Amino acid sequence: MPETVGAAVQQMEAYRATFVTVHGNDPTMEAAVKTKGSVKVLAVTALTSLDGWDLVDMGFQVDADALVLSRARRALEAGYDGVISSG
Repeated sequence: MPETVGAAVQQMEAYRATFVTVHGNDPTMEAAVKTKGSVKVLAVTALTSLDGWDLVDMGFQVDADALVLSRARRALEAGYDGVISSG
């Protein structure tokens, strides 16, 4: 997944994209930043369609609020230009 996302983000510059959104784990986030060029990369913290039971099913041991804050912090530390997060 990281290589696929990195390649996709890199190609966005040829399409003159201003922004691209990425949802993924740390290696995926790092791949996007590494290849972004002039494109601004925004992290999607958690998909709005997920609820607490979905997070449990996926193996997360935190509630949605903690997950969003953790992903936002990690994205900004990785060099993302911003965060997209549902209220």
